[in-house]
Amino acid sequence: MRLYPASISDTQFHLIRAAENLQRKDLNGFQKWQLCAALMCGNPDWTQQTLAERLHLSPGMVCKLLSPSKLTAGVAGRIETR
Repeated sequence: MRLYPASISDTQFHLIRAAENLQRKDLNGFQKWQLCAALMCGNPDWTQQTLAERLHLSPGMVCKLLSPSKLTAGVAGRIETR
């Protein structure tokens, strides 16, 4: 267990958690998307490039991880029902 100082920001904590969790092999695509989408929602001034830099991932990987966010409601609804 790792303890972090109280001065660490929420964003810093979430970045640490996301970076650690993205290295785990047992996370599925949906869980990876949730981590990245939550960071983007919590930091509305970020671009995908910013997220890639903060997580030390390639921009292409971040684009792939966030691709479900770009689905239209009709497509997303059909995926959920399968």
